[in-house]
Amino acid sequence: MFASDPHEQSLGRTRDGFYPGDIATGVSPPRLKRFFTKEDGGYRNRKEVRELVVFTPHNLMGDPPFSRLDLVSCRNVMIYLQRDVQKQIVELFHYALRPDGLLVLGSAETIDDAELFRTELKKHRILVADDRRDVRFLATHLLEKSGATTVTADNGQEAVDVVKHRTQSGEPVDAILMDMQMPIMDGYEASRVLRQSGFDRPIIALTANAMQGDRRRCLETGCKDYLTKPLNGSDMLRMLQRLLVSRDQ
Repeated sequence: MFASDPHEQSLGRTRDGFYPGDIATGVSPPRLKRFFTKEDGGYRNRKEVRELVVFTPHNLMGDPPFSRLDLVSCRNVMIYLQRDVQKQIVELFHYALRPDGLLVLGSAETIDDAELFRTELKKHRILVADDRRDVRFLATHLLEKSGATTVTADNGQEAVDVVKHRTQSGEPVDAILMDMQMPIMDGYEASRVLRQSGFDRPIIALTANAMQGDRRRCLETGCKDYLTKPLNGSDMLRMLQRLLVSRDQ
């Protein structure tokens, strides 16, 4: 765990770990008991907590960035920066994080441009296979808004044919959203056929059932993960981004 600040004086105070007594109003009693000890009218981080942290001077704009982090917690940084600098900082955070890493902004942070945090799927071709027109419309709308190119199918056999045609034409599908309950050929069989044919890109199952047995069946037929209906657009985009970024690296 790293704690960084451009100023050594600020790091020294944090390294010391002493806080005034009024922090008790913003920290729950269980957390106070677990992470702090009472001392001189205030609270100090327990030694075993402080020993988990490496305190290091670091200037986000001038020093080489960290890399392969699981979590970046950003406090009292963005509020002091102009929009163009915020954009540079966010790009650094994206570089520093693993594909499935998390960026947490403190409650005091403000961002001038919410677009900095849109999920982007640019240059990726996504097949949406579902026999319901409304699901295809919603999914393709969200995907195209995020920069992806989409193609659709309304049954499993058509999905298999689309993947084959796209592969032969040099424009292969990068991922599939596959409804499990479709006519002619269902999603389970279509996923199995695609895997047997050598298709190795992410297939995400779409299912109305959230039972453990249904999830296991989806994975056994070759799906990488699954989403339950009704479809949550944010969950769909995040899952696709995670799977595609992981594959691209």
